[in-house]
Amino acid sequence: WVFNTEFRHDFFVQKNIAIQGVAFTDIAFWQEGNVALSTAFNKENRYLYGGGGLRVYFKRIFAPVFRVDYALNFKNFKQGAFIFGSGHYF
Repeated sequence: WVFNTEFRHDFFVQKNIAIQGVAFTDIAFWQEGNVALSTAFNKENRYLYGGGGLRVYFKRIFAPVFRVDYALNFKNFKQGAFIFGSGHYF
């Protein structure tokens, strides 16, 4: 199970390109296989992340999205990572 919320704001918009800033939170429940479904929402299976990033949209080329985010683990603030990708994950 994964739940996601995002706030997006346009920083730069032109005819062919747009750049957005985003702030997000993700809550995920991860469970190993071959375990009772009743344990899916246990505290040790819960992950909470948040962060921010940029989205670059190229409007003329079938609207591809390139993204760079920094996510932080809210259960352990020493864990964080940059994520690079294309498209929307959610």
